[in-house]
Amino acid sequence: MPDLEKLLKRLIQHDVEFVLIGRYAMMMRGFSAVLLACFLIGASDLHADGNLDARLLAFEKAMAAALRSESRSDELGLAAVVKLEAQIKVAEFPKLEAFASERDGMLAFAVMPIFVRHDRLDPVARLATRALTKGESREYRMWKWWETMFGERPDFERLSKRLGLAFASAYEKGDEATRTVIADIFGKQPMTAVEFRRFIETSGKGQK
Repeated sequence: MPDLEKLLKRLIQHDVEFVLIGRYAMMMRGFSAVLLACFLIGASDLHADGNLDARLLAFEKAMAAALRSESRSDELGLAAVVKLEAQIKVAEFPKLEAFASERDGMLAFAVMPIFVRHDRLDPVARLATRALTKGESREYRMWKWWETMFGERPDFERLSKRLGLAFASAYEKGDEATRTVIADIFGKQPMTAVEFRRFIETSGKGQK
């Protein structure tokens, strides 16, 4: 379990302002430290410096630097995500989604908690689908991340159900390739949109 006070002091060293919104007993494993940022810390009123494109490019650069760091990868990535959430406006979310969907899966997963915190599950489903297009073990990768991130929340079951419905919407609107990825995320073979929504609605949560 991390020492949160030490973590906060490290973030201060990287010029990130924030307020503590709660102590969460969450595990910090490798890059999961980056993904858990938005639930460990809420940013205070940081002024958005530069236009959105500049901020997103700065975020991408900061994340790349974090991944290159051998000793401070978690802290640097955490600081980058916190700063981005502090600076971005809800009206800018569509552009954030578009930006993340054009990058690799790591960047997409890093920003997904921002959408969850703002109760927007549709972008999460779309970003996860895009991020998991390549590679194997989609089901394991998706739900291991989801449970690690949000499993301690008291509304986890309801949140998972809502994510499942968001995936159902993405499935209905998606092409054949998209449907194949989403079905695999749930450990299923492709089916009709009606059948997939019925599966989601009767499975009890956003997992198989």
